[in-house]
Amino acid sequence: MTETPKPRIWAPAQADLPPAQTDMSQRIALRFGADYRGANAYQTLLYRAVMGAVDARPATPDDAARELAAAPGQMIYHLHWEEHDMKGAKPAAARRAAQALLDGLDRFADAGGRIVWTRHNARPHDPHCADTHAELVAALTERADVVHCHSWAAVDHLAQVGPVDPAKTVVIAHGNYAGYYPCWPRQQARESFGFAAQDHVFLLFGRLAGYKQLPQTVAHVLQRPDAHVRLLIAGTDPAGVLPTLPDDPRLSLHGGFVADADLGRYFAAADTALLPYTASLSSGLAVMAAGFGLGLLGSDTPGLRDIVRPGQTGLLFDPRAPQGLAAALDHAVALGQAQWRQFGQAASQVAARRDWAGIGRLWGGLFCSLARERTRFDPADARITPV
Repeated sequence: MTETPKPRIWAPAQADLPPAQTDMSQRIALRFGADYRGANAYQTLLYRAVMGAVDARPATPDDAARELAAAPGQMIYHLHWEEHDMKGAKPAAARRAAQALLDGLDRFADAGGRIVWTRHNARPHDPHCADTHAELVAALTERADVVHCHSWAAVDHLAQVGPVDPAKTVVIAHGNYAGYYPCWPRQQARESFGFAAQDHVFLLFGRLAGYKQLPQTVAHVLQRPDAHVRLLIAGTDPAGVLPTLPDDPRLSLHGGFVADADLGRYFAAADTALLPYTASLSSGLAVMAAGFGLGLLGSDTPGLRDIVRPGQTGLLFDPRAPQGLAAALDHAVALGQAQWRQFGQAASQVAARRDWAGIGRLWGGLFCSLARERTRFDPADARITPV
């Protein structure tokens, strides 16, 4: 993959979000991609929180470059999920997709744009193009003006597995989903799935990818002698990781995409949110579950360490331990439903502190600072030179 050296170092300045502006022409032009709003409310909530400062619209880097070249000014490109166009691709196609992304960002930067990159994952959850992704990460670390992470635990992890530029790195927490999805009464939700009051219901929700250890979870639930453990599975299975499930009352499968209006029913019906990930740099699902008042049982990874307080909001287990998941499930059941209700109450308080009003001010300050910052460090002559 050909790389064009473009060294730029920008130290994020401190700035407050200015008062909301009703004149769209006074907002900072911000374009973002990949556009995941149809499957994930994160981008909707983020840009809604800064709509007074930015005019955010989805676009490819090439589209943004053409727009900026046609009407020169200030524009920011916010890159999410950089591996999007590599998903499911064969190695050669993945390399072409990665290079196309870099070329588009280069054209955007050459037109005068600035680049913010949010690192949602350390590596793709589909590992077939890991080598290409590692090259892409190194190139993006060089090109981006700002690299955003959701926690310092994520930054520490990234520093152990690849390049991290401290001068470009900013940490802004993942905001909550309060008020976005309708809440359901617990009893009504449980009855809709046929769960009894004494059933301990584990919820495994979202895209059913291999890193969520679904087959292992199903196998252990079926091996348990306790007849009152239930596993509620809900989500899409694009990679076909879902095993053939027996007709067993302990398993409740609801495949396919869950509509926003129905999403809260799944969380209301559960006792424990189950997140047995082999890897997680940032977990919006953990924040969502906490906001619904569920205690969390997850693997000890940066994304879950960010929201799970062991013994307070839930439990963490070592995903590398041979029997870590099985032991964690057994421990969770032994604690009992009352303890998990306490975990859920504490988790909801943690989620409530991740309010988008405050987080939006941080993002707005970052975008405003970046739009105003028009210098770069040129290592060739060690001087600060104007762009």
